[in-house]
Amino acid sequence: GEAALGRALALNPNQADALHWQAGMFGNTGRWREELAARQRLALFDPLNVANLFSLNGVLRSMGKTAEAEDITARLLAAFPDNPQGFGARTFDLLSVGSLAEAQVPAARAMAKARSEARSTPSAQNLSVAWSQMSAGMTTGIRMSSSRSFWPRRANSVLKALAVCGF
Repeated sequence: GEAALGRALALNPNQADALHWQAGMFGNTGRWREELAARQRLALFDPLNVANLFSLNGVLRSMGKTAEAEDITARLLAAFPDNPQGFGARTFDLLSVGSLAEAQVPAARAMAKARSEARSTPSAQNLSVAWSQMSAGMTTGIRMSSSRSFWPRRANSVLKALAVCGF
């Protein structure tokens, strides 16, 4: 997966999906600085990528960069005021500073919004399940799958799309 994503990005350095998946792969393997660099690069040329902003918030928080994470949350909520990931980022910001009671408000909004969207899309259904698990204390956050087949499939789909486009 990593080599194929590297090839895809060599062909088209600004391919948003490939860069997002590469950043996720870095994070899933504990390479936080590399994940942060990839997510910040993606935010430069795709500043409204909701999934990237949510993940960028998380990696910044994980690295103890609370003020920067909160800036990302503010940008996410300003651009997408009704998006469950914005409420999720706000929840995690509040939890990371110990504001458990205050965090319940955006968490409830995120879960309600995710549940209403779950009726229409599989990805929203997954988000709704993840939020439900998180609220039940079964997990501490949302991460992409790290199965062995996930990254190679993503990398191959990017390489195929780039080939079709003539890269």
